[in-house]
Amino acid sequence: MSTLAKTPLWQRRRAIFLNDEFRAIASDHDLLGAPISTGMEALAKRLGRKPLVVTWEGREGRGRRARAVEKRKTIKLSLATLWREWTKWNEGGRKPEALLLAYKPGTVRIPAELIREWQRLCTLATGARTKAGFATLKPVYDSLCKKWRKGECIPGLGTWEDWWLTNEDTKRFHLPERAPKFPYTYEGLFHHRPRKQERAAGNVGRAAANGHMTYISLDWARLRKCELYTADDVRLDLMCLDNNTGRPVEVTAYVLMEAASRSIVAFICKPKDAIKASDFSDLIARGLQTPGYGLARDCVTRLLLERGSVTLSREAKETLEALSDGRLRVHYTGMDSGIRWVGAGADKGSGHAMGKSVIEAFNGTVHGLLMDLPGQRGNNRDHQPANLGLERLGKAGTTPKFTRGSTLDQAAQVGEAQKTLQALGSQERLAPPILYFSQVFEAVRQAVDTYNKTPGRDLKGHGQHWTLETAPGVWEPYDPSTNTLLDDDLKPKRAA
Repeated sequence: MSTLAKTPLWQRRRAIFLNDEFRAIASDHDLLGAPISTGMEALAKRLGRKPLVVTWEGREGRGRRARAVEKRKTIKLSLATLWREWTKWNEGGRKPEALLLAYKPGTVRIPAELIREWQRLCTLATGARTKAGFATLKPVYDSLCKKWRKGECIPGLGTWEDWWLTNEDTKRFHLPERAPKFPYTYEGLFHHRPRKQERAAGNVGRAAANGHMTYISLDWARLRKCELYTADDVRLDLMCLDNNTGRPVEVTAYVLMEAASRSIVAFICKPKDAIKASDFSDLIARGLQTPGYGLARDCVTRLLLERGSVTLSREAKETLEALSDGRLRVHYTGMDSGIRWVGAGADKGSGHAMGKSVIEAFNGTVHGLLMDLPGQRGNNRDHQPANLGLERLGKAGTTPKFTRGSTLDQAAQVGEAQKTLQALGSQERLAPPILYFSQVFEAVRQAVDTYNKTPGRDLKGHGQHWTLETAPGVWEPYDPSTNTLLDDDLKPKRAA
């Protein structure tokens, strides 16, 4: 049994207080014959009007900032708790040590089912919200207490009759006529509340939860020219005829973007699965030699590539960085891998799309610019035109499977005829229902030119920032047109 000297002050005060009160009730019963229940009910009623408050001198803060403060703790004792303590007091020899609490701080005592029900109720759609963007939790606790008093079943507890008959502290007593107090306090359940973003999303909606969710702010506006290049593959979602084989093929492009201006500095376009590592190396070499671009002057140029696709090998990466004397650094995005189920093969991993800066926006733009070309197949089989007839894309070097009499079937027949004419030395050019690859390549080139001619891609005035020496060796952002100093976000701060 614990001793009074080794327990917290508020537990000692509680034990001594109950010991004195129980001695008075026992004395009245032994000497005057007063019923014990009468004394216990009177004590519970008195504590309900004026709870026991324990105060002591404590310290707040650490080190030099520590200061003496008065701490207090309110101790609530219901009639059921008093009866439990009375039994412990009698069994422990009617000593105050028998009334010391036996629990350990940090031990989880609330049932897991009740915690899950509490969190579910806290995330229900209410529409009401506070300044923080979500509803308060006190009405949720009050609704649980109301269900408890009505005798409804609560997950983890059951009805209050079931709880009374199965709880270790109450099953030894008679079943009361009315529901006892809810066994867990609001403060105890409050520690198991859902996160703020979950409460906001459930109470109001996703828009309200955005203010509480962690996010990375990506601002490309202050990138210096040629500071960041990024490359990505673009599936054009259209079918064409290969000029060499006459077979219908799918087209894929690989583009290199200068992130500061969003300009496409170089691209390659080939049938699907025909782009090799050597083609990608040529793309990087051609892009860094594009007039007006290349390596940055006053900063390190970084090349951001997608991991898991056709990209630079580790040897090529080390060679590029070594030949540039540290002026070029190559980086790779992470991988989004699927779930690994027990007994099943691992899901296919893919590159992290959100890590490739702003190049993903170009993919949608080029699809829109090429939308009027014949041979569109959509992003999957369900979205393709019915007359296209594509049943399955073939593997590398094989012909896709298509329906007889469809557009692709007619195009394949024209391709075979064109191949025969070329073998006979004829210069005649047949017109298939879809484009040849050379025509698609020219359309992609025109789409890239149109995209690069968008206002703002020429970088006029881009990256030009003025600074003013406001003190010896202290330089601050400055706007010469208004003669004002700027803060870190380039917003007016004060007059120069």
